[in-house]
Amino acid sequence: MIENGGTRLVHPIIASKERILMRSSAAARGAVLTLLCLLVPMPAAAMALSPDDRIVIRQEPGLTAAEQRDVREDAGVQLVSTLPIPDVQVVDPIGSPTLSLAALRADPDVRWAEIDGVSEAAAIDPGVGQQWALSNTGQDVRGLHGLAGADLSGLRARQVAAGAGVTVGVVDTGAQLDHPDLRLTGNPGERGNGRETNGIDDDRNGRVDDWRGWDFVGADNAPDDANGHGTHVSGTIAAGENGVGIVGVAPEAQVLPLRALDDHAKGYNSSIAAAFAYAGDLGLRVVNASLESGSTSLAQYDAIASHPNTLYVVAAGNDGQDLSVLGALTYPCGMALDNVICVAASDQFDERAGFSNYGTPSVDLFAPGAAILSDWTGGGTQFSSGTSMAAPQVAGVAALLLSRKPSLSTAALRQAILGSVDRRAALSGSVTGGRVNAAAALEAAGIAVPAYVPPASVPVPLPVTPAPVNTVKVPTPSTGVKGTATARPSASLRVTRVVRSVRKRTVSVSGTIDKRATGKVSLSLGLHLRGGGYRTVKASVRIAKGRFSGTLRLSSSAIKARSGTLTAKFAATAAFGETRATASMR
Repeated sequence: MIENGGTRLVHPIIASKERILMRSSAAARGAVLTLLCLLVPMPAAAMALSPDDRIVIRQEPGLTAAEQRDVREDAGVQLVSTLPIPDVQVVDPIGSPTLSLAALRADPDVRWAEIDGVSEAAAIDPGVGQQWALSNTGQDVRGLHGLAGADLSGLRARQVAAGAGVTVGVVDTGAQLDHPDLRLTGNPGERGNGRETNGIDDDRNGRVDDWRGWDFVGADNAPDDANGHGTHVSGTIAAGENGVGIVGVAPEAQVLPLRALDDHAKGYNSSIAAAFAYAGDLGLRVVNASLESGSTSLAQYDAIASHPNTLYVVAAGNDGQDLSVLGALTYPCGMALDNVICVAASDQFDERAGFSNYGTPSVDLFAPGAAILSDWTGGGTQFSSGTSMAAPQVAGVAALLLSRKPSLSTAALRQAILGSVDRRAALSGSVTGGRVNAAAALEAAGIAVPAYVPPASVPVPLPVTPAPVNTVKVPTPSTGVKGTATARPSASLRVTRVVRSVRKRTVSVSGTIDKRATGKVSLSLGLHLRGGGYRTVKASVRIAKGRFSGTLRLSSSAIKARSGTLTAKFAATAAFGETRATASMR
């Protein structure tokens, strides 16, 4: 009992112990009595849960509505909502959530009970960038020249597949419903013949007029995006090849937006579980979930497990940690289910992005996730980095495969993607040890893919290089002809050795180029912060006798005083007259 101002209050769990015993079987009564004897008030400092915590429960099948109500009353909770998962409800404790949770877990009519945790989007640092993920030619992306070929072979794959006829569910912050670059759809049972706005649940799925998806946060049929994250993810999957914005991995696929994260890109695990089940119930073959939570969710687990014909592509998370370490798991990435693919983020050098989680057996493969350009709210485009950007690359590849072979089972679809990666030593922190390759996945499914040759009518943009601080000068052989001679480099820029260290906010660099070169090397330092974020610092280092070395001082504003290890990539550009040579330093 709890004393309050001299008034004797009895917790509803203790007050209802007789009803619990009446509902319980003889074998369970002892456990229930033991629990009730232990239910004593705890000091506030010892309370492990917040008074605002919601609880998700799954009751045993076959209970009547009255019996379900008795279960809730006996535990001192009230119904918030039911999920589209058999016998699963979200409830709100009337009193102490700790006591209510303990009572529910001890009730023989409750299969499981858990705190309704919170998930959040797995993206960082918006900005401006270029689509290197589809085709990496070593172009300049935010000052970094990537490694040519470190991409998912998207342009090659699109010669034979574009995702036509496939709908991908996107569980996220919603999507801009009128974005000119997105092909959005909804529940086919609520589309056509005026069913969109007739105010009737035509297909009796519990959602009225869900013709363009559903908002599980606002409980309505307008899953509009006020954050931008969901629109970005949707564009990466299926932005149209229409001269607007960017082009998605599967530009002829459709996206069904399911808003389970709020305007701050956070949401209850129960809302996400409801969206997972909704998509599976509609028969969607692919669902993308670019989100992460530090707490597991049995509701999400049951939603995914009960829809084995749906492949759920999820983000690995942005903590920069090894998920193979005990206690370091993130969810739903850590759910050991045959219809889940967990995706970590690689960068334009085919290495693990510094912010990305990794580790077996949770992480299955890598996909481009740093400096990803995609659609954004307002009808424009924007840059973002994160495993949130990596997961939709794989969801898009799954759409390509299903558009050509819709009869693929989930197991065959998953195997085609995971069994065809480009293996890289730097990506060993995954089950496959590699980065997704769309063209190779199609070939693994028995679909021939020709080599990609850029159309002659389409100009191929040259890498954009910032103007050098000084020109790197090399001797030019005499042509023996009077007049102006065009300078030609006698040697390309190369870096034979790079020393990199980060100490007291300084970065030391050194290298060697052609001994006859003079001037300065322009450096662009891209910082992937382990705690989340991305910064670019530009500087120049003087060349002396073909060698350069220097120390770059990083301001506190550049690194935001984040704790953890800074990982950096360098791109150096040396100019020989009008000709530039570029080398990546890692």
